[in-house]
Amino acid sequence: MDIEVLLASYDAIVMACGATQWRDLPVPGRELQGIYQAMEYLPPATKVQLGDMAHSPIDVQGKHVVIIGGGDTGADCLGTAHRQGAASVTQLEIMPRPPEERGANNPWPQFAMVYKVTTAHEEGGDRLYSVNTERFLDDGNGRVRALLIHEVTMVDGRFQKVEGTDRELPADFVFLAQRINDVLLDSSRLIFQNEYRLYPGKRYVEITTTITNGGTSIVQFPADAVNSLIADA
Repeated sequence: MDIEVLLASYDAIVMACGATQWRDLPVPGRELQGIYQAMEYLPPATKVQLGDMAHSPIDVQGKHVVIIGGGDTGADCLGTAHRQGAASVTQLEIMPRPPEERGANNPWPQFAMVYKVTTAHEEGGDRLYSVNTERFLDDGNGRVRALLIHEVTMVDGRFQKVEGTDRELPADFVFLAQRINDVLLDSSRLIFQNEYRLYPGKRYVEITTTITNGGTSIVQFPADAVNSLIADA
């Protein structure tokens, strides 16, 4: 696919693909058993719900689950873990907790950066904000037993560790839900404006990344794309 041909041929481009081009977390201990990408966990769980599989190969019943990533894909992992009967579920997000209401620097038609409580969150679990995973800890048999995490703060546009906040977070399973890799970005000359919207000149490009229930939909923000085009008209 030649991004230059696409840009020359269309006034707007909607990127709604690449959901399984996941972003990894290359920290010490990543090779341990029990650490999976969200899209390794969600599809088989969905097949079980649909009656296409008898059992999921990844079952967290009675286990402590940690989800790295505070977005909707992470929420899907949270809800799925609850349905499987996890002993505890904790969702981590490196960003600060969003405000309850849209801020003055986040006007329509930008994606509303506000605190959300999905139906999955209503089922339970803990959410930790402004935390970073430093490493995964081994149980001595090649399996993850905990995460070493610490709090972070933003300094000059970069995350900085808050000294003295290191602690272990027990985990039998870890699911990585850190959104997708930057599909086509290297060749497209597109510049990130925020998490979901890209701007090549004045042409809006939406990149939608969320998986609903393990792959039933990867297009979450069609309204944003329409609103952006209206605003630019």
